[in-house]
Amino acid sequence: MQFELADELAAIQRQLDDVRATADSPNGLVAATVDGRGRVCALDLDARIYRTHDTAALAGQILAAIERAGADAADQAGRVARRVLGIADPDQVADPAFDVPRRILGGVR
Repeated sequence: MQFELADELAAIQRQLDDVRATADSPNGLVAATVDGRGRVCALDLDARIYRTHDTAALAGQILAAIERAGADAADQAGRVARRVLGIADPDQVADPAFDVPRRILGGVR
């Protein structure tokens, strides 16, 4: 069981390294890419952002793009974890990050 779980965790880690999600801001001037661990790995700004000097609006557009990309990356990461752990029903795990400790402690599969 312990070696099987270690193999499953290693497989999840490898697959999470490949997860990337990119999303645009509502105005299309910002694109953010987030990885499977929720880290921002790219931020692209269209040159048209310099036409206005509203830094608060720009910050909001950046955050919106990051939030959208993060949600997509989290969905992808959840699918990876569920596939590796053999969980068919996404409702079975609200957050895949917490499923592994539950499995270790309670033997849930």
